[in-house]
Amino acid sequence: MSDRSKRYRAFISYSQKDKAYARRLHEALERYRLPKGVEAAGVDIKTRKLGRFFRDDEEMGAATDLGAALQGAIADADNLIVVCSPNAARSKWVNEEIIHFKRTGRADNIFAIVVAGTPHSVDEQESFPLALRFALSADGALSDHRAEPLAVDLRKESFARVLTRLVAGLAQIPFDALWKREQRRAAAQAVTLSLSLFFVTLLLGGAVTQSIWYPKVDAYWRYAHHTHSTEELMAAEPRATFQDCRQGSTDCPVMVVIPEGSAVIGAAADDLEVQGSALPLQQVTLPRFAVSEGEITWADWQPCVAAGRCPQLSRQGWEGDDRPVINVSWLEAHAYAGWLAQMTGEDYRLLTEQEWEYAARGVTSARAAPTRFFWGDDDPVCDRSAYNGAAFKGCWSGGANGSTWPALSFGANPFGLRNVHGNVWEWVETCVEESEATCSLRALRGGSWSDDDTRYLRSVWRNRAEPTGSSSYVGFRVARTL
Repeated sequence: MSDRSKRYRAFISYSQKDKAYARRLHEALERYRLPKGVEAAGVDIKTRKLGRFFRDDEEMGAATDLGAALQGAIADADNLIVVCSPNAARSKWVNEEIIHFKRTGRADNIFAIVVAGTPHSVDEQESFPLALRFALSADGALSDHRAEPLAVDLRKESFARVLTRLVAGLAQIPFDALWKREQRRAAAQAVTLSLSLFFVTLLLGGAVTQSIWYPKVDAYWRYAHHTHSTEELMAAEPRATFQDCRQGSTDCPVMVVIPEGSAVIGAAADDLEVQGSALPLQQVTLPRFAVSEGEITWADWQPCVAAGRCPQLSRQGWEGDDRPVINVSWLEAHAYAGWLAQMTGEDYRLLTEQEWEYAARGVTSARAAPTRFFWGDDDPVCDRSAYNGAAFKGCWSGGANGSTWPALSFGANPFGLRNVHGNVWEWVETCVEESEATCSLRALRGGSWSDDDTRYLRSVWRNRAEPTGSSSYVGFRVARTL
C-alpha cells in the first residue's frame, strides 16, 4: 500500500458519454476545502483539501481489458465514485472497474452518484451497473446476492448538496454537521461579498439598494442561524416541537417530531364505507421525520409572498392569520415547501400519502388495529356553540356561516398533530396515477369543513385533484426529512 501522499482519495468511474458530469465532479472535489474547524483523517490542516482524485480521460473503446495503469490507480484509491446513468449501466468498463475495486475488499467504500435514469429499474432506464447491484462471491465473481450501494441523487438535490454528501462520506464526517458549516460559510461569504460591494459602490459614489445584500443577511439571521440539526432532532423526544427560524416568530411553521415506527394503513377491499377511495390495506415502516403541527396558515404563508416566491391568494373574506391557507394549488404548496427548504437549508417538502396516514393515525406499532379516526371509530362531534378552544378532535363543518377553523382548533392526536380530521383537505406529494412523469392528479387527505359526510374525514379516505386546481376547502401541511 502506497503512502497517503501518493494515494488517491477516490477513483472516479464513468461512461465516456457522461464525461461532462465526471469532469465537473472531479474539478469540484479537487478544488474543495473543508470549512475551518472541521477535521478529517488524511486532510492537510493547512490546505484543508481532500487530496487527489483519479479520472481517466482516455477512450477505452479499443481496449480488451483494464490496463495496468487503471488497475494500479484503482488499487491506489481509498474510495470508488461511480457516476450512474443508463450509459454507465451499459458500460463494460464501468462494470469492470467496480468489480476490480470490490475484489480489493473495499465494497463499503463505493459511492454512487445518480445523474440520469432510475436505480433498480427493470428497463433500459436502469442507472446502476450490474456490479453495483450485486455482491461478489468468494471466488471474486458476481453473485446473485443483491447489494445496496451508498447513493446520492443529483436529479433530486442541488449539486452543492450532493457534493457535500459525497465529501462527508469520503472524509467520514457527519453530513449534517458539514452541511451546517457549508451553510454558514456560504452565508458569511454572501455577507462579506455584499458588504464589499456596498462599500466599493459607496467609494465610487454610486447608490446601492438593500435588495443586493439585505435578503441574504436577512435569510441567515431569520432562518439558517436558527435551524435545528438532524442529530438534535433524532435525539429529541417524540412530539417535541421546534421551529427552523426565530423561535416564536411567524417566519416558519411550528414542527412536531414524528417517531419512527410501523403501522397498518389503507383499507380492506370489503370496507364498503370507503368503496375503493383508499390505499390498499398494507403495513408501512417509516423512519423518524417531522410534520407541521397544523395546516400552513396565512401567517406562515406571508413571508413566502413577501419574498416573491408565493402568490397572494383569496381568503374568501374570512379574516384571521391563524386560519389555514386556502385556494392554494398543489404547485403553489410545492413552491412554498421549496422556498422553506431554500431559506433553512433543510429538506422541507410535502408529505407522502403513507407518511400522512401514519402521522394522522398516531400509532407506532403494526399490532394496533386500525380505527376510522385516531381516537377510535366514533364520528367526530362538531358544534360551534360548544367550541371552547380545543374541544374537538375533528370537525367537518365550519358552522352556520360555513368557513374554516383556526389551524390549531382541534385537539391533538397521539403524535401531537392538530386538525388531522377536517377543516381543510391537505395536499400530499403522491401522484394518484401510476406514472409520475405524466401525473395529472395529486392526492388530498383529511377531509374539510365543507364535507357533509364523516366518512370523508377518515384516516384512509383519499381525495384527488389536478395539481393546478384550488378551492376554499383545500390547504396543506409540510414535512421535514430527518
